[in-house]
Amino acid sequence: MAQLGRSLQLRIQVGSYDAMCRMVEAGVGIGVLPEMAARRHARSTRIRIVQLLDEWATRELRICVRSQSELPVFARELIEFILQSD
Repeated sequence: MAQLGRSLQLRIQVGSYDAMCRMVEAGVGIGVLPEMAARRHARSTRIRIVQLLDEWATRELRICVRSQSELPVFARELIEFILQSD
């Protein structure tokens, strides 16, 4: 949204995906949530899933650690595997 010179105006914030989907089901608004969560909730609510394909919808994920050298070997190996898979 920043690239469009606009900011997202949040009017309602909820504490869970379940609450978001119930809000959407009630016609109160729209929700943006991970696909797997949307699919799971679509089985028990009357919501419609619309996939976002625009470039702005792509998320960049980060791995955060306090000290990578202090991590157990398996955790360091996992980070290396994830970074190589990119």
